[in-house]
Amino acid sequence: MALRQEETQRWAGPSGSASGAEAYTIAMLLAETLGPDQFRERVKIYATDVDEDALYTARQAAYQERQLEGVPPELLARYFEHLAGLYCVRKDLRRQVIFGRHDLINDAPISRIDLLTCRNTLMYLHAETQARVLARELCPGRPQAAAIAEKLPRSAAGSIRAARGSGGDA
Repeated sequence: MALRQEETQRWAGPSGSASGAEAYTIAMLLAETLGPDQFRERVKIYATDVDEDALYTARQAAYQERQLEGVPPELLARYFEHLAGLYCVRKDLRRQVIFGRHDLINDAPISRIDLLTCRNTLMYLHAETQARVLARELCPGRPQAAAIAEKLPRSAAGSIRAARGSGGDA
């Protein structure tokens, strides 16, 4: 992912935040790429969901060991603290992630973001609703990707690159 030098703040927007794992994963990847100082200066992640219970869980930033099985040990040590039997995301990373309620279907699009992710969100919408959401949310120049699990309307397929779990392009 190329980052523009002139930008002082980067916004990433995971929709359908659920446990917050995707938002914190994006935060760790950007922190590793930019380094801690640049990450704190340039990145703000706005993660959304329509479910207030999911947002509460995501804001807690606390995970059981089995939930973090795929996290490399060096990242686990760098970004998590082991407290009361849970792994909690360290505060310096948590400060860059904001969780808020946002309805992709009915609320106005979030502006001034550089990356929008909707992992396992669009697949729950009918094709007509997917097309309407994508038409509102997709902006020229914004990186766009969809998980292979997402079934997208043909009208959006040309503007979105589907990412396979193996890292290859579809």
